[in-house]
Amino acid sequence: MLYPVILDKRLELLLETRDGIESRHVDIDAHALRDQALAFAASIRDAKPDYLKQAQSLYDLILRPLEATLKGHNVDTIVVVPDGALRLIPLGALHDGERFAIAKYAIAIAPGLTMTSAPRSDKNAGKALLAGLSEPGPVLDKLPKLGLERLGRSETTRGGTRAVDLKEGLSLPGVTEEIAELKRTTRSDRLLNEEFTVARFREQVSTGDYRIVHIASHAMFSQSAETSFILAYDDLITIDELQTLLRGEQVQKNPIELLSLSACQTAEGDDRAPLGIAGAALRARAQTALGSLWPVDDQATKALMVRFYELLNTGDITKAQALQRAQLELLRNPSFEHPFFWAPFILVGSWQ
Repeated sequence: MLYPVILDKRLELLLETRDGIESRHVDIDAHALRDQALAFAASIRDAKPDYLKQAQSLYDLILRPLEATLKGHNVDTIVVVPDGALRLIPLGALHDGERFAIAKYAIAIAPGLTMTSAPRSDKNAGKALLAGLSEPGPVLDKLPKLGLERLGRSETTRGGTRAVDLKEGLSLPGVTEEIAELKRTTRSDRLLNEEFTVARFREQVSTGDYRIVHIASHAMFSQSAETSFILAYDDLITIDELQTLLRGEQVQKNPIELLSLSACQTAEGDDRAPLGIAGAALRARAQTALGSLWPVDDQATKALMVRFYELLNTGDITKAQALQRAQLELLRNPSFEHPFFWAPFILVGSWQ
């Protein structure tokens, strides 16, 4: 576990291994570090070509001081408790001059100093609920003004195109293919478009039959519960609604292992927002949440999600390792090698 702590004039790195906690410190002003992190996050979020120097600079600050210890312990998974603006950057996209960090380590995020890593259950115990929205319906009339502006203005939506009108801009054609692929490879029930209403979603989740809930739709997370939501076909699923569902009696008897939010986005520049991806799920005792730091490419997301579940269903690797391998496969594809395509996906909570 890695705790990077940002202080006024230095970055303190605390690394916990089976032998205890070691510390390293790096002399850097807190404002300078924040500026570097924000610049790097903006560069890869906007798919700019000049990200590599920033990726190497941040690697030198955060991971290079720990390399000898990580190598000495044969570390293959790092669980990070990020601080401040470091929450906005995917550590897997840092670069040592030869390769990305994701090529060396599976990476998961912990939202606080204390967390548990629950072992995975039998992969055949329970089903998956696949909820997808490729064409929004009446929910368009329910979007709050703030969310409407954020979702509608993005040029890098999952579909990768500038919005001509709101409905077209929020269309996610790859979701239909993603849900179809996952339906073929998982034991699952499906809610797609008109089927994915708030009432149907509530009814299905409340049964407690599902160990995985996969939602392929737009979502917005920020510090405020009022501006954090998931789009269903007919209405918004608020954070409060999600927490209430996950705290239901039947769900608590058979807890959700993994909540996947495919195509979500956090509030730009809000360094608390990435933990909002998973905060609701973890507070409601879901073990793990998978989300993204920025609006993601349609085809890249479909490929990553399908491969992630294929790997996870083997039962031989952890969730963090399944995500790492799926990201590496995207990275090796010349069409998706930029971190914009593979780096935004983060795993928060139990990595096993």
